[in-house]
This record gives sequence, C-alpha cells and structure tokens, in this order.
Amino acid sequence: MLTSIRWSHRAILQIIVSSHWDWDSRLRAARADVDAYFVKPIDMSALADKLDELAHRRQDAPSRVLVLDDSRVLADHYAEVLSGARFQVHVISEPRQVLAEIAEFSPDLILIDLYMPECNGIEVARVIRQDPKSIGIPIIFLSTEAGRMQQINAMRSGGDDFLTKPIDDWELVAAVKMRVERFRALAERIRLDSLTGLLNHVAFKLQVENEISRAQRTAAPLILAMIDVDHFKGVNDLYGHPTGDRVLRSLSQLLRMRLRKSDYVGRYGGEEFGILLPETDPVYAIKLVDALREDFAQLKYTVGSDTFTSSFSAGVAVVMPDDSAQSLIARADEALYEAKN
Repeated sequence: MLTSIRWSHRAILQIIVSSHWDWDSRLRAARADVDAYFVKPIDMSALADKLDELAHRRQDAPSRVLVLDDSRVLADHYAEVLSGARFQVHVISEPRQVLAEIAEFSPDLILIDLYMPECNGIEVARVIRQDPKSIGIPIIFLSTEAGRMQQINAMRSGGDDFLTKPIDDWELVAAVKMRVERFRALAERIRLDSLTGLLNHVAFKLQVENEISRAQRTAAPLILAMIDVDHFKGVNDLYGHPTGDRVLRSLSQLLRMRLRKSDYVGRYGGEEFGILLPETDPVYAIKLVDALREDFAQLKYTVGSDTFTSSFSAGVAVVMPDDSAQSLIARADEALYEAKN
C-alpha cells in the first residue's frame, strides 16, 4: 500500500506500508522514490520518529559551503551559482583564513582551488585534516589539472572529489549537493542517539563548547538546563524497558516540538537530558523549562490495564565569562540535584 501525506502546499511525502520485506518489493519502492518503507504491523513509535526526521529534513537550514580560490572572479561566480541553488556560501581568497572560517562558519563542504600562489590546495587540505573536528568535512578540489595521477594524489591528501575547470554550473551544483547530503546524513547518524533521535552525549557536549565560545565572544546570554526523569528505574522495573523507552521517546518528542530551531537538546545519558538555549533571557528560560515539566507530567502511558504518568526535575545554569563546558554542566547538574532533593 502506498500512502501519500501532504506535508505542505509544495511537498508530498510518500510512505510504503507493505506485508513484504523481500528484494523485489523493496526494489519497486526504491524505483518509486518513496520517502519511507514500513512492514506490517507498523511500529507506531518508529513511524512517528520517521515523520519527525522527514519534517526536520525538509525544514533544514541551507547547507553551508566555503569557497577558497585566489581568483575572486571565479569564486564569486561559484558563490552566485550555489546561492541560486539555496546554498549559503562564504568566499575567501587567502588560505590562511580557512581555519578561522571553518571555526566561525562551520561549513558542510569546502571547495578549494588546487593551485594558489601562497600554498596549494593539497597543503590546505592537509592542514584542515590535522584537526579531528574537521576530518569529516567533504573537500572538493577545483583545478584545470586533467592528469589522473595528480587528481589521485590530491584525493590522498584528504579530498573527496575533483572537478576539472571549466565546470558547468549544473555539474558544480550536483557535485556539491550529493556530497553535502551524504555528509549530513552520516554526520547525523554519528551525532544522534539511536533511541530518541536527539544529540548524543558527545555531540551535545561539543555543542555546549561551541555555544559557550560564541556567547563569550558576543556577550550574548546562554542557558543550559539539565533534566532527569524522576523514578525512572521504577518504571523499568515495574513495566519493563520497552515502556521505559516509550517514556524517553515521548519526552524527546515533546522537547523537539516545543523548542526553537536555534536551541539544542541532547540525551546526556540514561534518563538525563540537556537543553541548550542560546540568546535566551534567564527568566524566560526558567519559565520555559517549568512549562515543559508541567506538560510532560500530563502525558499518560497505558500498559495493560494500568495507566501511569511520569515527571522530570530540572536544573538551570547561566553561562559566565570564564565558564568551560565542564563548569557550566557541573553547575546545571548541581541545580538539578537540588531540585531532586
């Protein structure tokens, strides 16, 4: 069965619901370019998670592309072409600017001219790859170099693709789009918690570090809230781990629905979650977290003939000028345990 869901006036999601999971059925679904494939009986939690994932994918901010080319005319042309394809583009002409731009702009992909006066693109790529945080960013080299061995050597330095100048506009957009989509999909898999779809512990902590640096540079307020589901072990012991998982997923869905796109939420560990609120007034942040607490307490869960509710406690901390991620998280955790007690 093919189910179509109108997502907006411009887009329709297509989801396959089938009794079969064989090769021929799945191949037909792939050829129909459907968005998701489910086998009967449908796991409703999995369906809800998939719809949420597709919603966020359609609402994603434009992908960010950093262009490094000593020819400003060519660089500006690439920027114009990519901007027309809904990419957000930054252009630089000096290799020594690339590290600062990566830190500030956080590109999803970097286009680098292979031959430049100060240093070549291979050397720039090697410098970029020295930082573990930048290892996964796709790098596409641009050059008039047509020799295959030279192209292979360039790729060995950490490049992911090679485009030979002159480049057709459509070819540039297609190459960048394919690489960015693949990069984002893999990055999301690595960064997300498999149960809740939220940022995992490592990814959330890195985001805290990044937002602290930005807040301290701009003197903007930054709030961290740590929340913990109350008596969660009792839920697992009484109703089983699948029910406990339902509670955690429902909390994650509530947080995603109620928070802004500019906010960050992660599963910090077990039943503990973190909420990062950039450029947020502390008084408003406390009211928001308290409203989330009240809304979560209203959700009901049914197991057999039993119905129960859950709750969470929270601690809120405001970033200070000398804060690190460790100190900010520690203060929010301290406030959380005070709330617990």
